[in-house]
Amino acid sequence: MFKKIIMLTLILFALVGCSTPKEEVVDEEEVVEPDVPVIRNQFDGSPLEDGETQKYKAVAVLINNSAVARPHYGLSKADVVYEVIKEEYLETRFMAIFEGEFPDKVGPLRSIRVPFVRIYNEWQTALVHYGGAGPVAQNGKKNPDSVNALALLQKSYVPYRFDAVAGINDKYFFRTNDKPAPHNAFIKLEDASKDFPDVWVKDHFTFDEEEISTSTDNASFVEIDYPTETANKVSYEFDKTNKYYNRFINDKPHVDALYDTQIHTTNIIVQYLEHTEVNGYVLVELKYRGDADYFVNGKHIKGYWVKDFEGDITRWYLEDDQPFVMLPGTTYIQIVPIGFEISWN
Repeated sequence: MFKKIIMLTLILFALVGCSTPKEEVVDEEEVVEPDVPVIRNQFDGSPLEDGETQKYKAVAVLINNSAVARPHYGLSKADVVYEVIKEEYLETRFMAIFEGEFPDKVGPLRSIRVPFVRIYNEWQTALVHYGGAGPVAQNGKKNPDSVNALALLQKSYVPYRFDAVAGINDKYFFRTNDKPAPHNAFIKLEDASKDFPDVWVKDHFTFDEEEISTSTDNASFVEIDYPTETANKVSYEFDKTNKYYNRFINDKPHVDALYDTQIHTTNIIVQYLEHTEVNGYVLVELKYRGDADYFVNGKHIKGYWVKDFEGDITRWYLEDDQPFVMLPGTTYIQIVPIGFEISWN
């Protein structure tokens, strides 16, 4: 009996020794993937695909906005458009910047002025213009140096230039018979784009697909009635479905005749700048700081702009000093005099 007890005890010890030990449970720490910033196209805010760099083919084009020059051709494909008052407060003119998509016919084209040269220096893309303000005015009198846009342009870095008046790379320009000169000059931008060099462009804007602003100031309609001798009332109506603003001039749709479509923009910036008139030419002071009104996604947002030195990039901020965040898409920058009143609702 005693031997049986010993034997049973040994068997139990053997079974215990052969049993599978319990695995020790180790709490694994959760791996948090770091946020990788989205690298964006600095013209329209679209995310760059894998392998793409911030190296662009782009061009700035001076476009006529006289009433007789309309309708425009190809303007709806521009990514960034500046609108500025020209000499004698007669009307406005556009500098339209195209990146990646270049229409076959763009215009009507016009000459370059000092404010546009200064704006252009922030981008330094290829450049298209039809002459410019030089040392002598149209009336034959000598121009002061402050309005000599061609002299200023000579001091600027221009990677590739097209100027029909100076005969610089002018084989892509042509005139039409439906309008009187000088309102009938155009360029075959698609063909000309083969000559555009690759350029690096500094960050100009902050983009995000998500609506960042918490503004409750609705702005489904915006009106900017420019103080020009020729009627030039610009207005925008917000399209909730597409999240962009349809553009109007003098209460009529602003049409791109090349594509038979109304021009629209995702972001609107109204920039308030000091305007002075010298020898009939309108000069605009593009530094150092001033007010701005922003319109995006049907909302109005108050802010300000900063440009520390000539050639610097204009920065856009909210009243709380945070960067103004725009939705990816087209941007229109409406430059108006300080104290000028616009309206929205």
